[in-house]
Order: sequence, then structure tokens, then C-alpha cells
Amino acid sequence: MAEDVRRISELLAVFVRLKLVRERPIAELQRELGNFIVAELDGAVVGCVSLRIHSPALAEVASLAVEEGHHGLGIGRKLIQAALLRAHARGVARVFAFTMRESLFTQLGFRPVPVTDFPQKLVTDYGGLALAAGRKAAVVLDLEAARSGATPPRLPPPSERGGGPLKIGMQETTALRPRLDTLQKKRHAMSDAQRQNRSIAILGGGNLGRALAMGWVESGYCSADQIRITRRNPDKLTFFAEAGFQVGSDNVEAVRSSDVIILAVQPQQIESLAEEIRGVIDPARHRIISVASGVSIRQLRELLDNRASIVRAMPNTAVSIGQSMTCIASSDPADPALPEAVELFDIVGRTLVIDEAMMIPATALCACGVAFFLRSIRAASQGGIEIGFHPEEALLLAAQTAKGSAMLILNQGRHPESEIDQVTTPRGCTIAGLNEMEHQGFSSALIKGILLSARKAETLYSD
Repeated sequence: MAEDVRRISELLAVFVRLKLVRERPIAELQRELGNFIVAELDGAVVGCVSLRIHSPALAEVASLAVEEGHHGLGIGRKLIQAALLRAHARGVARVFAFTMRESLFTQLGFRPVPVTDFPQKLVTDYGGLALAAGRKAAVVLDLEAARSGATPPRLPPPSERGGGPLKIGMQETTALRPRLDTLQKKRHAMSDAQRQNRSIAILGGGNLGRALAMGWVESGYCSADQIRITRRNPDKLTFFAEAGFQVGSDNVEAVRSSDVIILAVQPQQIESLAEEIRGVIDPARHRIISVASGVSIRQLRELLDNRASIVRAMPNTAVSIGQSMTCIASSDPADPALPEAVELFDIVGRTLVIDEAMMIPATALCACGVAFFLRSIRAASQGGIEIGFHPEEALLLAAQTAKGSAMLILNQGRHPESEIDQVTTPRGCTIAGLNEMEHQGFSSALIKGILLSARKAETLYSD
């Protein structure tokens, strides 16, 4: 049991620093060990979750954590499902959670609700916690089977487990093993010493800079104390300071103390930033990665140092959940900053090395594209409301359908039209809806929006 407590404490530690779960003292873990469910893979504990029964009518899913290097394998989902199974077995009518991973819970049937739906003590303890990506969302699931009197499945009670956690095995399916191998290769591409000694400065703690910091730490690429984040008003980085990141407003000190420099300010701020840090750039040491739209490598070298190792990257805000599409460009294929950038951004999504001339189009399609696709999902959900779904149901249906559609392309490498052909039948409802959308200019509007964004991105640095 002592080993179980130690392992759960280790799993929670990084999530506690990031304020994704609340801190659980060892004494509390020991008392509540029987409430925990742990996931095992190859005999090792790789994830945990707790189900706390507050009353016969209400239970809480809490302390969800998955070991670094094992994200994206469905472990968190299986842990939540096991917690729901346990709640069902205990006859609980309602399960809730306060989480920053709202989408993970809504995929399992939870629905967002106001925090005022909960007892005041729970709201005080959890609901007011402000985080980098916003306040924690409150989600609930009503267990209809439990209310209807269905016979719940039997799970071994804590007494039969010696008071220890319930353990579930993660079977290595054919789909899981390749994904795990890929993650392990990424982790082992750098030595432990390299990872421990790596230092990153993110100059510009705006939305993208903060998302990058969160993505690299949550993926296990580096620890929070290896990343420095600067902003003119560092008070807006309080959460990151509490989570262990080094924050401040001194760009010069951040550059001096780091090996990899991420330029994440607005294009209009690049010249003043370059003037500030030019004197401390060491071409032999520093690798500079710019995510500022519209500023070329030639312009950056003129502003900083002609000998500097510089590449450009264009990620999107999905870096915070490891799902970015990042385009990377270098003026020299042998530039040592290029593999450094590919390694960094492979950790938080997928990368494509392109010619620098294509970085403006990449900005429109990948960075601006996040908003375009989100607006499409929103429009689909609004249509769902009009045909009878509740708003939260419509949004879940639209978002999951969009995700599944994208995965058909990414996983199978097929063209969208071939997949469309699979669901369009003569005189059917799908082709009728598609034709109406095209009559109203759906494809044309999206294409024109991307073209206009590309033209605007080209002028950002000069505006």
C-alpha cells in the first residue's frame, strides 16, 4: 500500500504544479487510497483517478493524472469510465468534476453546468480556481441506469483489495502499441542529460506563448522550471509562477539564462524586442525560433545578428493539448536550429518543414484555420439546435463528428471527396444538404476567407 501511495503521489506531482489537480497530502492519500483507480501498462502504474463519494446522490471524479509520455493513449478516458462504473455499482445518481479537460468528460456524456448547481463548500474549494486557460469547467453526468434500478455490475470493494486502489489493465491493442512506440521514440530522441539541461525562454507570454509552455511541460518534454516566460506585465503570469515556471519582464536576463529562444511577440513588437536582446545573443549557443507572423529570417538576422541560428515556426493554439499543426522553415537546411525546432514541435503535434515563402500561406491555413474550423463547428451546432438538440448536445455532436471526419483523412490518407462519396446516396438527405450549402457559397466563403487572411498576414509586420 505504501508503494501505491508513493506512485500515485508521483503521478499527481506535475499536475499539481500546473494546477490541473489539487494537492493531496500523503496522509490524505493514505486515508483515501481505496477511492483511487490506477491504470497499469506492462506492470507499471501509468495513470490514476479518484472517485470521492460525497453523498448517496453525489460523487466526484478527481485527481485524474496520466504519466508523461503516455498521453494520447486513451488512458484518461478509461480511468474515467472505470470511475463511472464504480459510481454505478455504488448506486450514485450523479457524478461531477471540476476540470480543464471539459471535452474529455463531455465525450463520455457529461454536460457543462453552472458551479451554482453544487454545494457551496465544493464551489468554494474548487469552482473559483482561476487557471491559465480559464476557470475550471463544472461538468456532471446523471447515471440513468442507477436511477432506474438496473442491477449494477459488481466491483471488488476496498476490503477485498486490502484497502488499496482498484487496478485496471491497459491491454496493448494493435492501435495502442504503435502510438506508444512513437511517443517513446520521441522521448528517447534526446538523452536524459540533454532534457535536464535544456533551458527555453519564451519572449512573449501571450496566448500562443503560454500554450507552448503548457504543451511542452504537459507532454513531459521538460519541467516547468526549465522554461522562462516574459511579458511586459508579468502579473498576468501569476498562474505560471505558481506552477513552477520562471516568469518576469526582463528579456535580457531570460536570453542570458537560456539556450533556445522563442520569439512569441506580435510582429509590430519584433523590432523593439530585437533591439533589447541583440547585445546578448550568442550565435554559438543560442537557437532562435520565431513564431511571429510575417517577419522573415532575413529581417530577423538584420535585427539580431547575421550569424544567428534562426528558424521560423507557425504553430497554432492546439499546442496546449498536443494537437498542433506546425509549419517550420529555415533559410539553410543545415541550420542547427531546424532539427531543434522540429523536435520541439513534434512533441506538441505534427510538423511539416516547408520553404520560407510558404510561411504566410501556412499562417492562414494552420494558425487562422483553427478559428475557421471552430466557426464551422459552431455553425453545425447551431443547426443542431434548430432541429431539436439542446445546445450542449448539439455542440458535442458537431465537435465529435468534426474530429471523426478529420481522423478519417489523417489515419487513412484518403481524399475528403472519397469519404463524402461513402455517405452520399442518390436522392439522399446528405447530398441534398451538401448541394444547399454549396448553393449558399460554403466552399467559396471558406476559400475566400483563407485567401484574405493570407493577404492580411503578409502585411502584419509592416502595419
